Amino acid sequence: MKMNNLIWSVLVLGFMAGAAIVFFRFDSVGESMEDGATAEGQNDRQPLYWVAPMDSNYRRDEPGLSPMGMELVPVYEEGNDDYSIRVSSAIQQNLGLRTARVLRGDLAKQIRAVGYTRWNESSIEMLHPRAEGWLEVFNLASVGDRVEVGQVLYELFSPNLVSAQREYLIARQSQNPTLMTTARERLLALGFTREQINTIKESGEIAQRLVYRETMDRDVEGTPSANYLWD
Repeated sequence: MKMNNLIWSVLVLGFMAGAAIVFFRFDSVGESMEDGATAEGQNDRQPLYWVAPMDSNYRRDEPGLSPMGMELVPVYEEGNDDYSIRVSSAIQQNLGLRTARVLRGDLAKQIRAVGYTRWNESSIEMLHPRAEGWLEVFNLASVGDRVEVGQVLYELFSPNLVSAQREYLIARQSQNPTLMTTARERLLALGFTREQINTIKESGEIAQRLVYRETMDRDVEGTPSANYLWD
């Protein structure tokens, strides 16, 4: 009886060992077939080129090493996308590569900086009286004041302006066209407007001060002191 049990035990163990061997062989054959199919697929597809794992712009026509000493990765054609690359999982793990879905959105970042504002230099006009004299009236108080069209900015007294007006009136009395034209052009050169010259012509009187009025709306950037002597 004991002999029969021993025989049956040996038979069962032998059957189990045979089944395990057969399963292992079939499993090995299956893996070999998959590897062969993968290798065959790789052999059917020729790499377009090889790239460096860390720099996709580094391309070569054959396998080799990148400037960093890493093996180049083959790039295969996938459909119509000639720029797709495949990086093995081992290289991804060595590089600590992490992927994420690309999202389209607005980049909002607050930046604090120091800025300076200045006048547009192309719009700045310097006022220079054309005769030596004194600013007896000056209506600009400080920088930043707003002046409007027709506003009197200053009144200038100058002996040269008085003598030029006198010469103009004398020329008109002489009825000499040449003298009249020369005297009128001198007044214009000294800063008199045509309206002011017509006023002198009609009144026949000499203005003791040259009144300067603004011709457009402006802002004041700088001012001289009162009773400033221009020369």
